[in-house]
Amino acid sequence: MENAGQREREIALEKKQLCSDNVPWITVYLDGSWSKRSYGTNYNALSGMAGIIGKNTGELIFLGVRNKFCSICTRAETKSVEPNDHTCYKNWEGSAPAMEANIVVDGFNASENMHGVRYLKFVGDGDSSVYAKIQEKVLYGKQVRKMECTNHALKNYGKHLRKTKADTSVNLEGRKLLTEKKIKLLVKRAKCSIYEHAKKQSKDVDLLRSDLRHGLHHVFGEHTNCYQEICNTPGDISKNLIPDLKRTLIYNHLRGKPIG
Repeated sequence: MENAGQREREIALEKKQLCSDNVPWITVYLDGSWSKRSYGTNYNALSGMAGIIGKNTGELIFLGVRNKFCSICTRAETKSVEPNDHTCYKNWEGSAPAMEANIVVDGFNASENMHGVRYLKFVGDGDSSVYAKIQEKVLYGKQVRKMECTNHALKNYGKHLRKTKADTSVNLEGRKLLTEKKIKLLVKRAKCSIYEHAKKQSKDVDLLRSDLRHGLHHVFGEHTNCYQEICNTPGDISKNLIPDLKRTLIYNHLRGKPIG
């Protein structure tokens, strides 16, 4: 990790990525993992880890582990005796979901001592709690900016579409239009838009945002605003279902607009 951190620092210096006080800054990837999958409901893992990876080297520059359990301590407690001398790895009393943020905050706060850099940009999943803890507890946290991971963003997009489909407060006829096939196509179209814009020399976030919104129209047969790079039938409206989406009001839900 020390070697990888040193290379990240050297690259930052070469690129002249310097803070106002001349400390080099880098971009990192963050992710966590737990000893037990939650499946979105049971967040009770006894152990978790998180890693920080340098963007330029693709190598690990920080790793932390949190454990809520020690077999020796537990066995001694069951027998109501003092545990034997041992290396105890139990170092966490909080919740399982909070492990990742705690490790990441430690990693960010240690960045200057470990590698002589600051982590001013990071790519992570959709968990906003980690970013909030960075801004609150990291010495330079207010300067840190988050970039959403494409894979996690697409996964969350699909999850929210399925949540809308299962929401009984949404018009039933509209929900029937949002089939599983359509959901997969919406996610695929968003992925194509992101990767197509990533290839462009000039990055236009507003144009990407507009293209992502038009993805709904593309999937439901209204291709007026499509272009040939990611659509085989630009301009075609022969199978346009957008009027049906609007009539049943599910269109508003899919566009993230309030009803009424």
